[in-house]
Amino acid sequence: KESKVNKPHMRWMESHENDAIIRSPVKGFKDGIPTIDQVFNDYVSGISCVAGRANAGKSTYIVSCISGILSLNSDTIVLDFSFDDPPRKRYQQLVANLSGLKFIDIAQAGLLQGVKKEMYEEADTKLFNWFKEGRLVSLEHQEMLPSGQRLSVRDFTTVIHAIVKWRKAYPNIKIVAFVDAWNNLDTGSIRGLSELQTHNEMLKRMQNCAEDNEVKLCLSAHFRKTQEKRPSI
Repeated sequence: KESKVNKPHMRWMESHENDAIIRSPVKGFKDGIPTIDQVFNDYVSGISCVAGRANAGKSTYIVSCISGILSLNSDTIVLDFSFDDPPRKRYQQLVANLSGLKFIDIAQAGLLQGVKKEMYEEADTKLFNWFKEGRLVSLEHQEMLPSGQRLSVRDFTTVIHAIVKWRKAYPNIKIVAFVDAWNNLDTGSIRGLSELQTHNEMLKRMQNCAEDNEVKLCLSAHFRKTQEKRPSI
């Protein structure tokens, strides 16, 4: 199935100059989850964050948002920075969400028959079309450039460059970006600050980028315990 997913969008990564920001009016959108719809519609651009312990369902929530947004909004592009899950698992998560099948069924798709097979094929086709049309762009830790070089997408500055580039390419389209998980971003480009200052600076830059480009940026974050054994991200 991975061979189906062509990535022509990788060409933008060949250069990383600071492009001029092209702003556009962006209205709210629907993701298929009523209570979350209210949040999205009231808070169009900027950052939102979902946090929780490991295996609490953060990635499941993000996958539900992705499939809901693309299913209910024909004028929206989703950038999915998946740093927790490899491409194959992310694909299986999306197909499971779209089809309603159990994850174990998706993992053994070749054995499906009858109604389950039809449900799987319908979801697989929809997902493939989203990739083909450029409405869903999925990026992992590293991506191979057309030149043969590898780019570290995990560097948070690459995420910022990606948002700017897509906004420039699609000035009148709603864009939603998901980063799963924020803890996995590389902050090595920020030097001379404490850990807390470094993460605050990274978050500030990402928020400014999202607001300046009128992009909705959704982050997931893992809780971790501080020295005082209090939950923190």
